[in-house]
Amino acid sequence: MSNIPSAACERGDHRPNAADTSCAVRLRCNRGRACTAAETVVVGDQRVKVGAAAARPLCDSCERAVAAVLADVPQLYADLEQAMPHRPSSTNRSGGGGRSGPLGSPLLLNGPALHLQEVVHQLLTVWEDVVRDTAGLSAVVRTDEDPWERTKRRGRAGRETQMAARLLSAHLTAWVVHPATEYAVTRSNADPNDPRAVPQLDAPMYVTEAGWKAADRLLHWRSRVRVTLGLTKATTLRDEPCMYCKVRAVVETAGDDHIRCQACSRAWTREEYHAKVRGFEPYLRKLAKAERRGATS
Repeated sequence: MSNIPSAACERGDHRPNAADTSCAVRLRCNRGRACTAAETVVVGDQRVKVGAAAARPLCDSCERAVAAVLADVPQLYADLEQAMPHRPSSTNRSGGGGRSGPLGSPLLLNGPALHLQEVVHQLLTVWEDVVRDTAGLSAVVRTDEDPWERTKRRGRAGRETQMAARLLSAHLTAWVVHPATEYAVTRSNADPNDPRAVPQLDAPMYVTEAGWKAADRLLHWRSRVRVTLGLTKATTLRDEPCMYCKVRAVVETAGDDHIRCQACSRAWTREEYHAKVRGFEPYLRKLAKAERRGATS
């Protein structure tokens, strides 16, 4: 058997059957290039970044990363709460002033922070219910009352999020291997920074998602929280592969004067990189086309 995996092996969703003898690596982490233990392999005349070998949808390294985020959820949720303004108490220490409005009235909230709270609450509570049902555990009684309708109800959403994170941490493997399931979404959780987002849903929206994909979303959520809180800077993966090592690992980081390849560690000033890309455009297009063809074969 060849030591070079077939192009089909490198698809993120590839799960070969017993008759598939062309796979040098039987299974790979479904997170693909985003895998925390991603490897660079040779496919044909290209070097491709792929997920680590794994017997389950996520490799051990990515499962550990998910477990770490679940443990951090309560603190990250609280940090997002601290990023939002708070209404002063009904009487201040100087003896004057009062409430800025009736209890439960809307505040001028930090839109991105509130959005991220809504996202993780929905993600974890939905999957807590699914995993509880699969494991034969008692169901959580949930009310039809929207916890986000009034400011004072956010505390309940925080407690639900914390409980869900604890349950999923205790049943992590059952979660990440869970097959795709359909569930109803009643809130749009519209991203305030996305002009294409739908702010309201007139009817429930049905979503089909596998457990590993939800866990992957949780990892992305943590990254977005850190950017929102100013702990890290937003990083964008460019479409073209590196013109030197041929791996699609070239990233731009907000506020950084350089563009870098995470695979070979080369770095260029932005002006230098864009000038080089213009000269390499035909070659880079050929590489990108070959990569797409390999990913779909």
